[in-house]
Amino acid sequence: EASEALPSRIDTTTMGQFLEVSQDKLTARYGGEAAHSNDVGAAQGDCCEPRRAALYYYELRVINAGRDGAIAIGFSQEGARLTRQPGWDPNSYGYHGDDGRKFHNNGTGEPYGPHFGAGDVVGAGINTADRTIFFTRNGVDLGVAFEGVRSNLRPSFGLHSKDEEVRVNFGQEPFMYDVDAAVRRSRERLAARVATFAAN
Repeated sequence: EASEALPSRIDTTTMGQFLEVSQDKLTARYGGEAAHSNDVGAAQGDCCEPRRAALYYYELRVINAGRDGAIAIGFSQEGARLTRQPGWDPNSYGYHGDDGRKFHNNGTGEPYGPHFGAGDVVGAGINTADRTIFFTRNGVDLGVAFEGVRSNLRPSFGLHSKDEEVRVNFGQEPFMYDVDAAVRRSRERLAARVATFAAN
């Protein structure tokens, strides 16, 4: 059985025009003016989350939080507007560093976790069995942010103030978060649900 493709680099063919991306397609810097809500520099990974994995996860290391720390991490579907932060539109989900809020289909968001900035490592994960999204900060799971999420999501991030810079870890380096333990917990939850269903 052929293994599924995993996101491995930033998709430079679709990314927002305000991003400057390194040659290895893993580091991105904001090069716009951040003058209005539609000049975000957003990008996606080069393919969707794998459908057959129990859990998909990636991380961003914040190299420079820029002027405002307006950095977002999350997921979005193909065709999402990449001049907007993840979470502002119906087909995207995001956790934002400047206010620690989570966003889906609105620009106001809801309280979720701590702010994040330079030196922090933030992560985003999808539990494929129960279609939930969670985020992490410096290896700590911040809990479920969204339930019943859409499928065919790509890892996505957005930058929106001068000099912001991030490095994406799609798994080419060890994660700060213990993904293996999270996968085990996800499988145990799924097995318990199946057992409950079978008993009824």
